[in-house]
Amino acid sequence: MSKAQENAAFPGYTMNMDTKMVSFHEGMTLRDYFAAKVLPEFVGFGSPEHGAKCAYEWADAMMEARKK
Repeated sequence: MSKAQENAAFPGYTMNMDTKMVSFHEGMTLRDYFAAKVLPEFVGFGSPEHGAKCAYEWADAMMEARKK
């Protein structure tokens, strides 16, 4: 498994029923998934930019914790 696939959330395959062609999609990055999960905790506390920054700081901490 490649690093890109390893760090993806919800990777999968899609089949076009007309052409019968199957294509792989990586989904979202695991970092983005973590940030999305924690983001609601920051809604209403400051600007949206501040909330997004905080969410990604938490996501980065979660990604780092996975390495241990």
